[in-house]
Order: sequence, then structure tokens, then C-alpha cells
Amino acid sequence: MCTAGRPQASVSVSEWPAWQMEERVRRQKISGLASQRGPGRGACRLAVAAVITPALALAALNAPALASGAGMARPAASIHCTTSVTSRYPARGSRVGIVIKTVPLAHIKASAHFKPGDRIERSRANSAGRQTIWYRVGDATPGFRVVVDVLVYDAGKSASCSTWFAPRRPHRHRRPAAWCTATASVYNAQYNWNNVYVHSNQPYRDATASADGYSWSYETNSSGYAEIYLNGPPPGVQITVTVGRATCYTSD
Repeated sequence: MCTAGRPQASVSVSEWPAWQMEERVRRQKISGLASQRGPGRGACRLAVAAVITPALALAALNAPALASGAGMARPAASIHCTTSVTSRYPARGSRVGIVIKTVPLAHIKASAHFKPGDRIERSRANSAGRQTIWYRVGDATPGFRVVVDVLVYDAGKSASCSTWFAPRRPHRHRRPAAWCTATASVYNAQYNWNNVYVHSNQPYRDATASADGYSWSYETNSSGYAEIYLNGPPPGVQITVTVGRATCYTSD
């Protein structure tokens, strides 16, 4: 335990009363015992100051940083990933877009697993966290489900998501079934001249009218109409008309 004496007033010893002399002797004995036990109060103060002062200085240096939060570790912002496709069943020969939503300016890696092999595209999200990566479907296998895995990463954090699309064959425009209608009239009964009027859905095709061993043809116009002069068959016989794959009948 550290102790230290108090400053005493300058008084002659001979002037002290007896009780004060006894008190002085008692304090001297106590002071002697204290000097044998350890250093004085002044030395203790120096030792304590030597330990406390560096700690206080370090705390003082750290105080502004702690107060402002600059020295404290802050959790990084979370990152997310969602994706979709512009067309679930794109036609072969077309394009399909992979729409990605994440944090602004995140790095993006998209891997499309086509049947022949993977196609990898890289990009970055815009300031709104959006990006669309386009793939050419080309001659990809129809009906094969192409899975697209998307990885987004930024500031040491990453997230993943996926979507898919399945190419399809383009629709073929089938031609409508061929058809025709025909009417006939006698132009000159004396000579068995007949007029055959034909209408069909096949423009610029040869239309042929036949009856009783006679036959004549004429090309249809842009609207599928034709007038055939069929000379020879007697009135009332059945006339057969063909236009491409279509066949129809009439009589005059």
C-alpha cells in the first residue's frame, strides 16, 4: 500500500508538548514499517501512471473513430437475383432474352445449357439493377429444355437464379385445300359452242374443261377466274373442270 507524509509546519522540537512528541515517535515507527514493506506513495503513483497513461492515450486515439463508426465493421449490402425469359417457347431461328434483376452494377454470368453444349455470356447490370442477355435460338433442338443458370456477384457477395426455354419449330403456313366452282352456258347451239366460267382459289393455274371427248384450257387470272371456250360437246352433257388439284362439275 502506497503512503506519503503530509508537509509539517516548521516548529522547534523543544516547544512540542509531551503528547505531541509521543505522536511523532509513533508516526516515525509507522513510517519505518511502511518503508520496509514497499515504495512510497510517490513511487506508486509513478508506477500506476506508467500503466494507465498508454491505455488512456490509446482510448483517446480510438474515440473519434468509434464515435463516427469508421472503425467498426459494417455488414455489406445483400445481393439478390431473379430472372425470366421473353419467350418460353421461341421459334427456331429467332432470339430469346434472359431478363435479370439484381443490385445496381452487379457483374452477371449467364450459362445456357443447349443440347450441343453450353453458351456463356457475361454482362453487368445497369444503374437500376436490370439487364437482358440475348441468345440466338438458331437451329436448337425443338422441344429440348434449355436451362439458363445466372450468377450475379458484387463486393464479395454473390447470388444465383435460373430459368428455361424450349425451342419450337416455326409454324408452316399450309396452303388451303384447292377448290373450284364452274358454270356453263350455250353460246351457239348450232355449232355446240359452250362457254365455261371457272372460279378457284388458285390464281395463274391452267383450268381445263372437258366433255364428250372435247377439252379446252385457259389460265386463271390473279383472282382465280377463267372463261373457257369449249366447242363441240352437245348441250346438256356433264362438263368436268380441273384447276390444279381441284375438280368441279357443271353442265349447260
